[in-house]
Amino acid sequence: MRTAVLVTVVVLSVVTVVGLQTEASPPSPSMVPEATPTLSPEAYLPLVMRLYPVTPTPTPVPTSTPTPSPDWCEPNDAPAEACEIGVGVYQALVASDTDQDWYRFTTTVTRTVDIFLDGPDGDDYDLYLYGDPAGDPVAYSVTPGTPDESLSALLGRGEWYVLVFPIRSTGVRPYTLVVTMK
Repeated sequence: MRTAVLVTVVVLSVVTVVGLQTEASPPSPSMVPEATPTLSPEAYLPLVMRLYPVTPTPTPVPTSTPTPSPDWCEPNDAPAEACEIGVGVYQALVASDTDQDWYRFTTTVTRTVDIFLDGPDGDDYDLYLYGDPAGDPVAYSVTPGTPDESLSALLGRGEWYVLVFPIRSTGVRPYTLVVTMK
């Protein structure tokens, strides 16, 4: 029984069929492949680089990344930036004596609204409630020298604004705002 064997030589991704030989017959000198030449790294590397060019990746230049505010509502320093709130407990920050925090809520029927501000000890905050932020406050609490304020108002249907106003703040300080409606 005779079996055919295909002899191939691979040189730099090119396949060359050298010849076909059977087991019964000895190989002829023309069918024996010649020795494959070896390439030195100096000769091989330019060939590979031409086939697979490498684009250098630029080194990133360090930049300063702004630290995200831990206050969920910032910026809310003006009525147009007021955060929407409802009945609930809200924790926020006052970053300085000039950092005003504005909030907005809506009533669909006449309700009594109670707002309590629990500020950090040693600071002095005031609390205001507006129907129109450009007008006079509907209610306010401005107890001198204290961080805690509270107010209560009977409000009709409409949009209302709450202002947490620091009179004296000793740095970035957290406060809690509690809103209830009856």
